[in-house]
Amino acid sequence: MTHVLVVEDDPDIRSMLAARMQSAGFAVSVAPDAHTALSAARRHRPDVIVLDLRLPGMSGLEFCREVRADADLAGVGVVVASASVGEASVAEAYDAGADDFVTKPFSLAALLGRVRSMASEAASRRPVAA
Repeated sequence: MTHVLVVEDDPDIRSMLAARMQSAGFAVSVAPDAHTALSAARRHRPDVIVLDLRLPGMSGLEFCREVRADADLAGVGVVVASASVGEASVAEAYDAGADDFVTKPFSLAALLGRVRSMASEAASRRPVAA
């Protein structure tokens, strides 16, 4: 089963995303901030992370850089979901290692499609057990 980590500080959005991801058949864990998310990612090794950029403490950009610097997490797909839509924000997200960017408010169907696609790519990169 595909595991998605939702990193979102807004409890309503976090709950809604978790519920929709679960109803779509994903295993889901959630984190309200980047520090908690980094621990959760290292513990659960998700296939995809859905990440807000504006987080308390460590920013989503810093979190993304940490994920990319961790050899065990480097292949995890990262979808940034943010209300920061300027070209500079989008470029910074990709420069930090994001694989995709969706603008809030977003279409849940489109986000789920992106997560499914990214999970499929992540699965194809996993080593085959001998």
